Amino acid sequence: MQPLVVEEVPATGLQRSKNFTTAIHCVHLAFASAVPVDPQQRNEEFYQELSKALLVAQYFGAMKRAVEKAELKGKQKIYLVPPGDWGDRGDNYFSFLALSISEAVGLLKTEDFQKLDVRVLLEDADEQKKLSAEIRNKELYDTS
Repeated sequence: MQPLVVEEVPATGLQRSKNFTTAIHCVHLAFASAVPVDPQQRNEEFYQELSKALLVAQYFGAMKRAVEKAELKGKQKIYLVPPGDWGDRGDNYFSFLALSISEAVGLLKTEDFQKLDVRVLLEDADEQKKLSAEIRNKELYDTS
């Protein structure tokens, strides 16, 4: 699977004070898409596994691309964002997302993971902090 990546996109943003900054920096964007899983489907378990496998592959591909950049430019900050419309995500959303990201992180070699600063962007700030902290503790997911 080849991730769709756009590199060196000029961007600006907000300061902590929520005022726009005039500073310009470049970012890389990796596109990921979700597989919709409808609980009414006859093969719900199959589609959930398919959805997770694709999400793991896309997160892993984005992180591997960031590792390649890190080898040229030093440690890279990468933000993982859940794809799709998660407005009606159900109770298992957080665990599904955490499992997908943890599996992708676990596929990285330890030395590659150390070249990244992996973060997660979620709507819920508490969930975001919790998952980002868990990812930084790679020993939980290290399968190498």
